[in-house]
Amino acid sequence: MLGRIAEVLTGLTWDQALKDLVFAPLGLKQSMTLPEEALSFRAAMSHLGEPGQDPEAAPAWDLMPRSAGPGARVIASVGDVVRLARMHLDEGLAPDGTRVLAPETVEAMQRRETDVPDKWTVSADGWGLGWTLYDWDGTPGFGHDGAAIGQYAYLRVIPSAGVAVALVTNGGGARSSTRPCSGNCWARSPTSGSPGPPRRRPNRRSWT
Repeated sequence: MLGRIAEVLTGLTWDQALKDLVFAPLGLKQSMTLPEEALSFRAAMSHLGEPGQDPEAAPAWDLMPRSAGPGARVIASVGDVVRLARMHLDEGLAPDGTRVLAPETVEAMQRRETDVPDKWTVSADGWGLGWTLYDWDGTPGFGHDGAAIGQYAYLRVIPSAGVAVALVTNGGGARSSTRPCSGNCWARSPTSGSPGPPRRRPNRRSWT
């Protein structure tokens, strides 16, 4: 529904609107919405398998219908994911100062709209407008996860520290691999004010 609204308001297709209004201003040269566009890049074949076993190539790469594009079909490099996060840390500004989002829109996206009833599945504390929201011992953060067949992507951001960590994985056991990787990133971050490896309250499922 939101994708169609964007098309009506801009007079563009969803794909072109995203390119013109987000990808181009932010310099996201390895972000796309159509699987055939990925052929221009070194896109990895998905793999399946349990941890400790040799992975096998997935039988298919993309099963998403065309209509799922606005909600679940953006392909991006890990660098472009972090560049998007930087724009949100910079209150909606691109690196060259171009205004991509209004400050109040950035704030609204990080404002909790509802709690997450099933933290075991989503691994978050709440939802904003698009972002999943986190509470790491009183330190607020936001992020988003994505998945395809055998591939997973994770983004975690701590606005107060100006830190964003993105991780992409291929194969089984993705969730368990995020814990040591993200924990090391927080611990090694040179940014002052970082809360260190994010940990949930004892009565909540730990993300790291």
